[in-house]
Amino acid sequence: MPDSIPHRAGKLPLGMSAQRAIIMNFYTNRPDGFGEIRNQLLLRVLPLALLALAVGYSIASTTSASTPQQEAEVLPFFIPLMLAALGIGIYRSLQQQKRLYHSYTLTISDTTISRELNDTTTLAIPIQNITRITRNHNGTFTIQGATAQESIGVYRQVEPYDVLAAQLMTIHPITIQTQKPVAERLRLPLVLLTLGLMALVYGATNRLLVAISGTALSALLLWSFFSIQRSLYLDEATKRRHWWILVVLFSIVATTIGKLLP
Repeated sequence: MPDSIPHRAGKLPLGMSAQRAIIMNFYTNRPDGFGEIRNQLLLRVLPLALLALAVGYSIASTTSASTPQQEAEVLPFFIPLMLAALGIGIYRSLQQQKRLYHSYTLTISDTTISRELNDTTTLAIPIQNITRITRNHNGTFTIQGATAQESIGVYRQVEPYDVLAAQLMTIHPITIQTQKPVAERLRLPLVLLTLGLMALVYGATNRLLVAISGTALSALLLWSFFSIQRSLYLDEATKRRHWWILVVLFSIVATTIGKLLP
């Protein structure tokens, strides 16, 4: 399979004549295109990660019995350690995203559109099940089938881009999306909401406030965990790394119950 331009490979299924052989087109990502994605991820993740570290330190400082002097003595060790952990986590995440990017293959046949990614479930949508094809505001495509699980995302870096766009047009009219999708617009508010609820659970003393924030945060963490585990766009290694959410959830539940008890 070539790394860039698609090719047509005739395949003769059992019992079919040569005249009815299925034609398949393969599209992969540009080898040099991951730099764009890496820069976008860093711009999105770094500020939120630093904010999360600041909130985490504030919570620890508020709930700790240490004196201000003791906290000041710990800072020279705490900050480098947390920044190192943050750097390692981001590096590993980028490497994983890079492997997924280079393993991406979109296959379009006369009957099916399918997407392959390393260590993920192969997605296949019958042509007759396609209900919508969207070109998003950032140049990516979304191919939607009859169900929510039948959804294939296509990188902007796929090539040849114009050839793919023309072929998709022959399958289904393309809807142009000029605004960010709702899920993308809600990403930052949800992160800020999570951090705010966490600060309330650990820092508030009012029982009603703790009960409300603890319940909302637990529901949010459960939803996040199950969304990640059910995702068809994440590999198994990434899903395993997100089991830490359950540890955080246990801490949230234990803290909430502890503050509500007399």
